[in-house]
Amino acid sequence: MGKNRLMTQKKKYGFYFLLALTSWACTQTDPWQKVDLPKQLSPVKIERLDTAVFFKEPLAEKNKRLQEKFGAVYENYFVYMMGISCQDEYAEKALEYLTEDNLQVEIYQETQKVFPNLDVLAKNLSAAFFYLKYYFPNDTLPAVYVVHDGMKYNPLVDAKNIYISLGFYLGKDNELVQKLAYPDYFKVRMEKDYLLSDALLLYLTAKYYPDNEDKDMNFLQTVVNAGKTLYLLDLLLPYTADYLKIKYTQSQYQWAKAHEKDTWQYILQNGILYSNETWRINQWVVTAPFTAEYSNESPDRLGEYLGWQMVRHFVRQNHAISPQEVLQTDAIQILKYYKN
Repeated sequence: MGKNRLMTQKKKYGFYFLLALTSWACTQTDPWQKVDLPKQLSPVKIERLDTAVFFKEPLAEKNKRLQEKFGAVYENYFVYMMGISCQDEYAEKALEYLTEDNLQVEIYQETQKVFPNLDVLAKNLSAAFFYLKYYFPNDTLPAVYVVHDGMKYNPLVDAKNIYISLGFYLGKDNELVQKLAYPDYFKVRMEKDYLLSDALLLYLTAKYYPDNEDKDMNFLQTVVNAGKTLYLLDLLLPYTADYLKIKYTQSQYQWAKAHEKDTWQYILQNGILYSNETWRINQWVVTAPFTAEYSNESPDRLGEYLGWQMVRHFVRQNHAISPQEVLQTDAIQILKYYKN
């Protein structure tokens, strides 16, 4: 009887210890999760260059109106889409092609159907911009534009503006997406959930690491820079799921996490860490079906994943460090804090 009572007490105390441990673990926050949002956020205006381009009116008037309203942004967009200036003698003809081509019209109409309004996006951007201004008070907030880009692979980016192409977020099962010639590994990430983090990551990369494809950088420098950009995304989207930030599926993220130690050992054992070979670095950081040099069962861009974890380890062990100091810290110094 006494033995049974003792066992019951052990189970009871064991349960309370586990409960306390779980409670402690749940209350632990990362350094980028310690700033609360205010009750009132500044609204974000989303400029609709897409609807302005497809608005029905004479081409000459439309081209003039868009130049007057959007200025340099429209010029940059026009060059990006058509390869010529909006003031070129053939600009109106190019604009006619853009707005009357059957596929372009279909893409535009589908985006309007799937995204009847952008209220949720505007609200989420307001929160992200609050964090951006909190951590970088001297920086000017970017303007936000929705653009029709015909779903081109290479997005329109610059360091002053956020450009959003709704066509890439119609959903992997969307009928239009299914008939376009995108590979399956690309289509699976064409969901609405990725839109916000994708837009912010493109902007952050253009602003803080525009030269991350510098041929003079080695593997470590390249992946740590990518990791720093993802850390900035942690700051702006502190409670967004990690798999969305790095544009993985949930299963891909779990795979990367479960194989992190083995991946790291492979890099060390195969002389990759300080490699300057562009072709080799690219296998670890470019969008693809998988990380080619490592495993065809892996997600792509495992180098970026590892760089992100390196920066996170560094920040977790240096709580007082500012984001500006993180960006300025050498990759070798960050590496010293990496443990897996």
